[in-house]
Amino acid sequence: MDTGNGNMADMSKMGSMLDNLKAMIDFPATKERIVEEANKMEGMADEHKSWLKDNLPEGMYNTMEEVKDALGM
Repeated sequence: MDTGNGNMADMSKMGSMLDNLKAMIDFPATKERIVEEANKMEGMADEHKSWLKDNLPEGMYNTMEEVKDALGM
């Protein structure tokens, strides 16, 4: 996963944020729903929200692991 600057700390932080996001989503969920819930997260940086929106392929996801796989994490 590349958050734009290649920083491993950012990649780790994005993974942690996705783990936290998992509790907010009832799977299966569409990209639209996942991005919508991410945008509600106060602890998620705007740059990470934008990255998620720009890099998550359209589709239906059954688990957060599928989301991470689609993002190359």
